[in-house]
Amino acid sequence: MLKYKSAFFKVLKIVVIAAICMVIYSQAGFLVREWNTNSVSWAEVNLNMILLALLGLFLNIFLECAKWIQLSKKIQKLTFLNTIKSILAGTALSIITPQRLGDVVGRLVGFDSDNYPRLIAVQLLGGMIQIAVVLTIGGVSLISLNSVFSWIPVNYYTICSMLVFLLFLIILHVGIFNTKWTVAVSGRIPLKGKLKEWLLSVNVINTFSISEIAYLYLLTVLRYLVYTCQLLLILEFLGQPSLNWINLGAVYLLFFIQAGVPLPPLFSLVVRGSIALQVWSMVDLPGFRPLIASYLLWLMNLGIPALLGASVLIYFKKENND
Repeated sequence: MLKYKSAFFKVLKIVVIAAICMVIYSQAGFLVREWNTNSVSWAEVNLNMILLALLGLFLNIFLECAKWIQLSKKIQKLTFLNTIKSILAGTALSIITPQRLGDVVGRLVGFDSDNYPRLIAVQLLGGMIQIAVVLTIGGVSLISLNSVFSWIPVNYYTICSMLVFLLFLIILHVGIFNTKWTVAVSGRIPLKGKLKEWLLSVNVINTFSISEIAYLYLLTVLRYLVYTCQLLLILEFLGQPSLNWINLGAVYLLFFIQAGVPLPPLFSLVVRGSIALQVWSMVDLPGFRPLIASYLLWLMNLGIPALLGASVLIYFKKENND
């Protein structure tokens, strides 16, 4: 039985690694085709900008490490190197799952199995903070840009929609900071057996103070700003002037809309590309450069870490076999 179980996990590992490589290859193929179709000349690009954007990749990983250390330190402490491996493994699995849910599983690499339920619970807290930041900044950007371009008419229905959205954001932010309230609500979910035990692990988020949650907010916002600067720098690299507040707001709006795409990256490339083209054309920045910039940003912040994460998954498997 143990022999078949080991063989099954080996096959599963091969399938996962192949899927990761296929996603990255597909995204790279989109980028190359767009680049060649539109005859982008290397004489037009600014290499200094792409180098700065690449530096943002390392800053992103560092910020995510700091966030994951803050979330997991009360459960089990890892070395900084193993924390990086955990994050890269999560990134590798995230690109082949809807809404990057594989990140939850991948980040368990290096931790004791007894701590898995509580680690998933703190990831839920981190995810809520991420959603709160994206929705808040994206919502403000939508309102600001709409005041300039008048995409949405201001009437009774839009005002009511805005108030409902604002109420949702208030409840979300209050629920994040008031963890006891969040745990109390989750405790009322009618579950039994193992599922109930897993639900009880949510109590771990009660151990986070307001200052610790505020620190998590700060790290999330900083990482969000790095992503934004990277996209603007990539546009500059492609010879598209972009450093102004309207394009900044467009980036936030783009992230806001793309966050709602529930498909795995392999199937959402066309959808996300279409969204990018639509958003940039709405702020009078049409053309192929914004689309290429979106692909480059994906490869930079997800493709490269996912490849490194795939090697981490192989390494940990080998380590476990030893």
